[in-house]
This record gives sequence, structure tokens and C-alpha cells, in this order.
Amino acid sequence: MTLIIGDIHGCYDELQALLDKAGICDDDEVISLGDVVDRGPASPRTLAFLRERPRTQVLMGNHERKHVRHAQGKVEFSYAQHITRAQFEEMEQDYTSALEFMGTLPLYLELEHANLVHGYVEPGVDLADQRSTVLTGTMSGDSYLRNKLARPWYELYRGEKPVIVGHRNYNRNDEPFIFRDLVYGLDTSVYMGGALTGLILPEFRIVSVSARANHWQIVHRQYRHLAMPQKKAPEIAPEHWAMDKLSDWLDCGKASAADQARLGQMLAESMRILPDLQCSLEQLYEGVLEQGRRTEANFDDLSARDQGRIFDGVARKYPPIVRQLLHRLRTGDNAEAVITEQLKSPAQIIAAWKALSEGECRPSAKR
Repeated sequence: MTLIIGDIHGCYDELQALLDKAGICDDDEVISLGDVVDRGPASPRTLAFLRERPRTQVLMGNHERKHVRHAQGKVEFSYAQHITRAQFEEMEQDYTSALEFMGTLPLYLELEHANLVHGYVEPGVDLADQRSTVLTGTMSGDSYLRNKLARPWYELYRGEKPVIVGHRNYNRNDEPFIFRDLVYGLDTSVYMGGALTGLILPEFRIVSVSARANHWQIVHRQYRHLAMPQKKAPEIAPEHWAMDKLSDWLDCGKASAADQARLGQMLAESMRILPDLQCSLEQLYEGVLEQGRRTEANFDDLSARDQGRIFDGVARKYPPIVRQLLHRLRTGDNAEAVITEQLKSPAQIIAAWKALSEGECRPSAKR
């Protein structure tokens, strides 16, 4: 039996509870998808356990990568890495030895029944040819895929074997992400009070345990003296920040409980309505295009400039945020790409949905 484990983030007690619940014996194989360290209460102990346990492998996560690259003088530490290094000192563990181990971690594993990576997979590219930033899920890897792909990478994945990943809590709850039985996302935010999730091969059986606390909030308060000086806050409200920035801000534990609840709900709501927003926008676009054809009998024979003038005349009655999306669709981009590129914040997504679902923008048919 092989147990694949999502992001552990120093949550040693939950790791032991998961191994017990899965019924793992010494002869069973255990594989961590990476992000073993940072944000949790016991990163040194967690990493040492996985290093010393027989039949155990660990993949390179973006957090391990950052420790290694900092030692090489290539990046600065963030708050979470400062805390982990302090934990090594307090527990009298050898951080240098841990760095050497983290530097040897593989970027991917190919098993009989599945392929494993920490972060993402670029569709259509062999694992050996993937960018390391993509496989480990760094910000640059994320940006690369967003700029190259019109849809989320997992929707385009067509590998011969399923791929099992960590790094991101796609569902933003305690449940693993499973897409078409081809992509399995096991990060369920244990360090924030979620769950630690594993998957047992070859039967692809999910097993999980609930977190014992919101460890990041506790650790954040405990090591507040290590906090880096903060840059001046932006003038706009957090709910108007880009989706990824807002997610990071909520993750850092600095928001009040009320703000976390309010903005977390707004973030969840914006993600929930995205499919309906896409469908409604496509329907409205087809309606505007058809109205343009009725306005000008030879519409399809006109130049692109004249078609655009007629299209704009029809679309002008809609709110500016909707009109902007419609014009982007007219350039040939698909609805999902248009939405994700134009609507960066939860507030914009919710505003667009309200504009599309009310008044004259209301679609005539529902999906």
C-alpha cells in the first residue's frame, strides 16, 4: 500500500493521526507531495520524521525550494521561513543538514498508477521537460501558466495516468479536489484549521483527519517578534485586491476574525458564481451579435471596423463592466479567459454577475 499525503506544513500531530487512520505499517510506502515545512508548529520534527522513516519519499514543494534558494543567495525569506529557522534553533535541530536534504528532493515522481508533483503540470509537456517553477507551483510558474493557457491547467490535462498534486486548496474547504478522475488535489489547508488529506494507491481511496487548531494563527502570534517590517498598505480596500493577493492576505493570519469571515465569504462567493457568469456572458454575447445582424442585413460581409461600430451600438445600453467584457469576447477570446483577465478581484466578479443577472442583461435561458 502507498499513501500519498498533501501539504503538511509542520503539522506533526495531524501527520501521525493520518498515518494511524490509514492503517500504515512499516512496510507501507509513504510519499509527501511537498510543503512539509513552514506555517505549522513543528516543521523540524515533521521533516526529521519523514527523513528517517523507511520507505518514505518527499517531493520538492515551493516552501522547500525557497529555503534552498535562500541558502544559495537567490531569494529573501518570508515570515514563514524565518519562523521555521527559529524553530530549528529552539529544538536544537541541524538546519544545515535539513537544507542539504531539501536540496535533494525530486520535482516529480512517476508511479505505476499515477504521476506526482507538488504544484502544477503544463498540459502536453513530458514531466522531464516541465519547468521547475511549474512543478513546484511558484508564483512565476503560476503566472507562466496563466499567460499561456486559456483555461486552468487541470481542465486541459490529458495524461495517460492521473496526476496527484498538492500546493493549492482548490475547493477552499476540507475536501480534496478531484477533476474527472484525472487530477487529484490533496492540499486541504491543515495549517489553517482545515484537514490533512491523503490518498491510498492503488485504489485511489481518500483518507483525512481534521486539524487540531488553526496552527498558523497560533504560530503567527507566538513569533510576532520575527515579523518583517510591513510596506505601506494600498489605498484600496482588501476586497478589491486581486484574487491571489487577497488569498495570501487571508492566509497570513493578520486579518481580524470578522474581516477573515467577511472577505473569505466574498472570495468563496466569487469563485462559486464564476461558471454561471461565464455562461451568462456567452449567452448575452450571442444575443448582442444576433441583434447586430438584425440591425444590418449584410453584417457578416462588413469590415471588422464596421461590425465593431454596429456591435458597440447594441452593447452601449449595458453597464460599462459588461460592455467591456462583450468587446473582449468580440476579439475572439473565450469567455473564461476574458473573465479571468478582466475581473481580477472578488468585488469585480460579483459586480459583473449582478449586472449580468439583473435588468436588460438577464439571459433568456439558463444553463
